[in-house]
Amino acid sequence: PRCTSAPAPMYSGDEGQIGRLFAGETEPFFQALYASARGTLPLDQLSGFSILVVVRGSGQLHSRAGTVALAAGETWVVPYAATPLQAQGDLDVIACMPPTPRSGS
Repeated sequence: PRCTSAPAPMYSGDEGQIGRLFAGETEPFFQALYASARGTLPLDQLSGFSILVVVRGSGQLHSRAGTVALAAGETWVVPYAATPLQAQGDLDVIACMPPTPRSGS
């Protein structure tokens, strides 16, 4: 798979942005998003199981299950039941997720 030179934008707002790390041909196999929060950033694109890698900064992850502190260097497994998610603080995370289910599957 080809990694994009810069994350392909999916969402951008005053409180942060979310972008795809890989070109579309990887979607049948896996997804990877880069999220940069500079305040409170809804992570609506993470609608199921994911693995979060905090690559910079610190903050909090708010979920249906509660709130946890996040810091650079940490890795978190987020179960499907914890969504919806919201990142808060000044941090960057990589979210790794399984493929998007295809209709009829």
